[in-house]
Amino acid sequence: MNNNRIRLFFLIIIICIGSFLRIFQLGKLCFWCDEFLAISYGWQPLKDMVNYITYKDAHPPLFYALVHFLLKYGNSEFYLRLLPSFFGIITIPLAYFIGKEFSKNEKTGIIFSIIISLNPALILWSRILKSYSLFTFFLLLSLFFFLKILKSDRKKYYIFLFFSDIILLYLHNFAFIWILIEVFTLLFNKMFNKKFLFYYIFLFLFYLPWLIKIPYQLKFTLGVIRPIPVVLRYPNLFFYFFFGETLHPFNMKIVIPFLVVLIFILTNSFNALKKEENKKKYLLFLGLFIPLFLVPFPSTVPQNLLPFSIFVFLLLSIGYKKTNFTKFLFLCFFILSSFSTYFYFTGNTKNFHDVSKLIPYREINEIFSEKLDKDSIIFSNEKRQFFTDKNFSSFDWYYKGNTKVIEVAKSPGSIDEIKKICKSYNKIGLFLNYNEDNEWNNELKNFFFENFFPVYQAKFFHNEKLLSRLKGKKEYYWFIEIYIFEKHKK
Repeated sequence: MNNNRIRLFFLIIIICIGSFLRIFQLGKLCFWCDEFLAISYGWQPLKDMVNYITYKDAHPPLFYALVHFLLKYGNSEFYLRLLPSFFGIITIPLAYFIGKEFSKNEKTGIIFSIIISLNPALILWSRILKSYSLFTFFLLLSLFFFLKILKSDRKKYYIFLFFSDIILLYLHNFAFIWILIEVFTLLFNKMFNKKFLFYYIFLFLFYLPWLIKIPYQLKFTLGVIRPIPVVLRYPNLFFYFFFGETLHPFNMKIVIPFLVVLIFILTNSFNALKKEENKKKYLLFLGLFIPLFLVPFPSTVPQNLLPFSIFVFLLLSIGYKKTNFTKFLFLCFFILSSFSTYFYFTGNTKNFHDVSKLIPYREINEIFSEKLDKDSIIFSNEKRQFFTDKNFSSFDWYYKGNTKVIEVAKSPGSIDEIKKICKSYNKIGLFLNYNEDNEWNNELKNFFFENFFPVYQAKFFHNEKLLSRLKGKKEYYWFIEIYIFEKHKK
């Protein structure tokens, strides 16, 4: 078997492993709240959807339009998640060709495709109905054709680059970062000529219909504050690039050895980068550093910048050498990062950063359906805020029983209104999501315990507050609580 066949065999194995990790039990977990946003936007007529997201969302319309057409043929978890899963899978062979193109050798392509295939964060977002796996694929595709243009000024590469870039711009607003990387790479290499000027004017004209809406979205986005201290934002981002959301950052038995391995690999990578052409060095450095300027903004979360992790992974890939020590380093790299993937598939809640992605709505649905009937009532604190012809919450989507479900939002006179409603029912269900207003949750719970007799209760996810250890003490809370009450017996 010659070397080309061996490499092809390895690439096929890598793609098969990556495909398995992106499809296995794809429909097992219930939809997450952000997935419901995509579904609820996709349900609308396209014109209504575009009008709504212009003022109440932070993303362009292309992904929601794709969901819109998918919803015409089904709405199951497995079916809808096939979209991000498919793009997550085809990103793997694309990574091989980019690594090969960048360093002119196939080992870089193989290593790059392995990293993309096994990366826990990329696996996670290939299994969730969000745009990040599509964003990553088209970013890599644009990178591939841009590298081709840097080497050969052929017309067809401009056409392919244009379609990749315009799709990116309509997929995610952070795609403008990639356009800046392109432009600065050309300027630093003194390659920005009339042809590129006309290219970006043409790109601008095709993007203009959405660009004029960006100020409205920016106004909405600036009102979103993420509770991550500025000093932790950069460490949080790089941790996320390698481990995603399913390894606890204080799991030092994994994190510290990984950092040691990473330092050695990065040393090799920067030494290897010195041998590359200047235009490729500029491109890689710009890809590494320009996205970092958005990290301090309060509305930015790590997954927003996850597609740009490809530049970090490409840098690591060129550091691979055919020495026993380097092979050992990369083996340790893959083993240590795979713990996060293992924790994801085993549902290890002690390592999940966001257990809201694990809420077992189907199981809760079965409990309420078995224990309550049409003469009972269920109170839920989840806000019915999704934009549809009929507002619904995540709980509403999964609840298939006969019992009426009422949303209980905090407002003056809420408790008095609940008292009136309860007079007509002997059995009452209560669903509390502690991702909502905790003070209101406790007020609700105290009211029912004071006035009714609890006959069933279940709690899910004894969740640690992620930053509590920095205060010197671990703090925990139950993320989901459900109760069934009966009227006090006389």
